[in-house]
Amino acid sequence: MLPATMRRARVATMIVLAAAACGKDGSGGVARSPTPGADTGPDTGATPPTPDAATAPGPTMTTTTFHATSTADLQLPLAQALASAEAAGATELRVTLAPGRYDGLTLRPGNADGSIGFVVEPDGGGPVVFTGAVAIEGRSVALRGVTLDGARAPATALRLRAYQRLELAQVAVIGAAAGDPRGREGDPLIELGARAKGATATVRDLWVVDSTVSGALLKVPVNGPGRFAEVGFDNVVFAGNRAARGLDLAGADAVTVTGALVVEPRLTGPWLMIRTYGAIKLVDAVVAVRTQLVDYAVSDDDALTDYPRLVVERAELRGPTAKEHLAATATTFTPAPPASLDTAAITAAARAGGAPDRAALTPR
Repeated sequence: MLPATMRRARVATMIVLAAAACGKDGSGGVARSPTPGADTGPDTGATPPTPDAATAPGPTMTTTTFHATSTADLQLPLAQALASAEAAGATELRVTLAPGRYDGLTLRPGNADGSIGFVVEPDGGGPVVFTGAVAIEGRSVALRGVTLDGARAPATALRLRAYQRLELAQVAVIGAAAGDPRGREGDPLIELGARAKGATATVRDLWVVDSTVSGALLKVPVNGPGRFAEVGFDNVVFAGNRAARGLDLAGADAVTVTGALVVEPRLTGPWLMIRTYGAIKLVDAVVAVRTQLVDYAVSDDDALTDYPRLVVERAELRGPTAKEHLAATATTFTPAPPASLDTAAITAAARAGGAPDRAALTPR
């Protein structure tokens, strides 16, 4: 164990908190099973404490709070607050944000062991808007109640990675432009990554509208030994975006999407890109696309029948004639939407804030 003064110096050196882009994908190594067709890429850096760190019992939670009122506060002052929290043995740093516009945020532990978690949320005084990229990595990560409006990022606009629990709630990504079009597959707009086996992720009341990206709108990548046991989406809206794919799912054993509204006539590929043998379920959803609903990363080593069927329950699928590998119950199939479908009302509702009302927003 280093002395406290040395640890603080090390933390101040390692952490970078600025309005910088989040960096490249870093989805890690490749595994034949349970993730077929996984991306290759550079190692993501930190080694998880143990393969089962996400389920191991931890110490009593101690929380330190830092309040930011400006972009400047999210640079050196936040770095100093994090160093002090780690030196004091805190297990969570809660960052509250005053109303206003912030350039961006990059937040990760000074120690490469995922020993501290983060909660980032407004202080309740009014809207909080980021105009640059946001990247947070920690033992547990929660980002709540903020908007990325018009954010510009050379890579991924919103990247969250957690060893144990990840939460993305009441967040809107509006009019963002992200990703390097010269990339092999392109960067995702949003990335959710597990840094240890058995982590979980919850996404609720998420808006992703009128944005442009060269890759997927939201990606759950392979991340070395890290893998989500479960990812749950609840009451999410994807509308009027320009992207190669919708959800790109690899690093998860199970994914459930409940209450989704998807109005994406300008995707160039499938809304669901499945690269995992884990169970995928779509429930109480409206999905309107001009391309296919789902595609699978079938390689020379496997076949479509190796994958569980996509389970669809109580959904309305508007698109090409269904030829996908799916099992649908209480589901209707209707023609694809027009390419020029107007999503201005959905964008306006996202900017107004609040949870999506799928019934009111669904185009007829």
